[in-house]
Amino acid sequence: MKNIPMTDLRNRLSEIGDPKEPILLTRHGHPVALVLSVPDDPEDLDSFLLAHDPHFREIVRRSRQSGFVSLDEARKRVEEKERTERPRGRGH
Repeated sequence: MKNIPMTDLRNRLSEIGDPKEPILLTRHGHPVALVLSVPDDPEDLDSFLLAHDPHFREIVRRSRQSGFVSLDEARKRVEEKERTERPRGRGH
């Protein structure tokens, strides 16, 4: 990861345009921003933005602690329940 002091930002802006690796911007040696390249695909961009959103990450963390199940797992459970509770007609 590259570090670029904020004082050098204007002179090194071309390095930030399409970073090949994350770039950490610093002020007085302390991190203030992180520059990352983003995916071209809009769906990938949405996932990228959510993955880097601290509020979303906190929601995911809380969900996992409270017994979170995936959508696929929830669907499987509903289908299984429907199969076991389906009334049986004649000849079954």
